[in-house]
Amino acid sequence: MKKLVASLLISVITLTSCGAGGGVVNQNSSEFAKTIGEKNVVILDVRTPAEFGSGHILGAMNIDIENKDFDSKMGNLDRRLTYAVYCRSGRRSVTATEKMSLAGFTHLYNLTEGILEWVSSGHQIVI
Repeated sequence: MKKLVASLLISVITLTSCGAGGGVVNQNSSEFAKTIGEKNVVILDVRTPAEFGSGHILGAMNIDIENKDFDSKMGNLDRRLTYAVYCRSGRRSVTATEKMSLAGFTHLYNLTEGILEWVSSGHQIVI
């Protein structure tokens, strides 16, 4: 019985460590700035088009996580690339990176406190 319980616990730990969020690296604005400065990193803004239009990180593409077409647009992205994902405060980017991870994306970076932290830390945005 003890071996069975131990085996089940190991299975649960293994499965949860490979589940949602696997492959996602959470970063503050300084770390995120270094990541997006690397070659072949796609910057993904998951806010609404209106939010994106009010200011975004230079070079970012916009796919609204709250739009019903997010999954299909995400499906058109190259899963082999590295994605640096952000939103306003970090909530929606967590949802986006979890969805992306479950869809097979393996190189994901999340700006933990979103563009609010980005701007408050002195980083630039474009309009």
